[in-house]
Amino acid sequence: MYMGADKLSDGTLKSYMDYSTAEIMDKSILSIKQDISLLSNNIISLGGKKIKEIFDRKGLDVDDIDYFLPHISSEFFKSKIFDIMSVLGKNVPYEKWFLNLSTMGNVGAASVYLMVHELFHNGKLKKGENILLLVPESGRFSYMYAMLKVC
Repeated sequence: MYMGADKLSDGTLKSYMDYSTAEIMDKSILSIKQDISLLSNNIISLGGKKIKEIFDRKGLDVDDIDYFLPHISSEFFKSKIFDIMSVLGKNVPYEKWFLNLSTMGNVGAASVYLMVHELFHNGKLKKGENILLLVPESGRFSYMYAMLKVC
């Protein structure tokens, strides 16, 4: 992630100080941005590797998951996460996914809390069901996973 600069085709950053005030506004230079290609090349594979490690270490199977709540910043990542999990043999079917990106937007770290809140209040949860949360931190290519049990 970066801010206050524009990423050039060679991968270097051009500072906001090298732009006019009009260019800063027109190009949204002061907005926080992500390099989707950098994310795509790294965060997906790292997340797939980590979930495989967790499933193997904990003896979990996709049948143990009733709901999968992945925080994704863009629909761009949905099929990529699904595909990497398939390759690793730990694929959670789309029927078990619960997303609210299209209704809430990308609200960063709050996304997982809003998904849990919405799922909790939709009236479909049953005692004993398992909810797997996936929360990436794209700035550092790290993941947090948590398994919740409905009580």
